[in-house]
Amino acid sequence: MNTKQLSDKVILIIIIVIAFYVGIVLFSDITSIIEQTYRINYSYLPLIAIFMIAQIGILGIKFHRLLKKLDIILSFKESIHIFISGLSLIITPAGIGTAIKSHILKKKYGKPISSTLSVVLIERLTELFAVLLILTFILIWVNSYESIIAVIFGYVLLFSIIMLVSNNKIFESIKRIVIKIQRIKKLSMVLDESQDSYKKLMNKKTFSEALGWSILGKIFQFLSVYFIFISLDVNFEWFVIGEIYHTPLILGIISFIPSGIIVTESSMIALLIKNNIEISLSTLIVIFVRIVTIWIPMSVGIFALKQLHLNTSDTDDTL
Repeated sequence: MNTKQLSDKVILIIIIVIAFYVGIVLFSDITSIIEQTYRINYSYLPLIAIFMIAQIGILGIKFHRLLKKLDIILSFKESIHIFISGLSLIITPAGIGTAIKSHILKKKYGKPISSTLSVVLIERLTELFAVLLILTFILIWVNSYESIIAVIFGYVLLFSIIMLVSNNKIFESIKRIVIKIQRIKKLSMVLDESQDSYKKLMNKKTFSEALGWSILGKIFQFLSVYFIFISLDVNFEWFVIGEIYHTPLILGIISFIPSGIIVTESSMIALLIKNNIEISLSTLIVIFVRIVTIWIPMSVGIFALKQLHLNTSDTDDTL
């Protein structure tokens, strides 16, 4: 897939998102939503921003450390720049578009995609694992069937992926099928070549460290979301806010829809209404949360990617 095709798909996703947001705003009564914006306590905005910046920084450190484990030595500044650039495609299904970081490493530093694609995989796996662990912990206080279902399916997905890429017999069987599909034939070859680096990153010490960074990053992200609720004078217990945020997040991930669009927003609105928040305020909270956690980071990522001045006329090897 070349850059133009990828850009067209991202633009299409953004158009769908805008249409969906316009739809829920109109359904929720735009006048009521505008009135709800007067509730925002702007003194919390610096805290919200600080925690989101901290989250990006922490996950950037994880990316830097994973590269180092594969003997890919870059300065911390270079690693952070590449990591942030990867956020430009965070809206792809399960965030797989962040694999553009492997393309950047090849174009700018000559690092083979086969040796870096596993870094992106470990990033996504540990972030999913971190969210699941946080929600599992929250279930100590919250007995919600929605959250239980999300956790069960989330763990099934997580361990299925780990088994798929770790078990040689399963991997080889599926690869024989995948390699027959012309459009993704090259991807199967790259995945085959990346197994060695994947095994290095899956050793207990390295994986545990990556998971630790992911948990810390997700905690900071949750703190940002927590203060979004507080800024709108929604003073729930922290574990209630944790359930309302993380359950839809997992449902969105397992849906394999780009950034869980529609699934995540709809689920979050439903949980807010279940907790007696009127629909106009629920809609405002969800839009506020998604702007902070998805759309602003993606915008920053696009800016960072442009600063790299890469020649991306052909990105067949990006994925």
